Amino acid sequence: MVIPKIGSKKQLILALLIVFIGSILKLYLHSPNMIVCP
Repeated sequence: MVIPKIGSKKQLILALLIVFIGSILKLYLHSPNMIVCP
């Protein structure tokens, strides 16, 4: 994965959040019996 030059920290945090949420969704989809609590 290539990360372009990021000017602001906001964009970096947003990118990390997207990756984090993506990995959580992947885990959730792979284990449908898992109960997710907010």
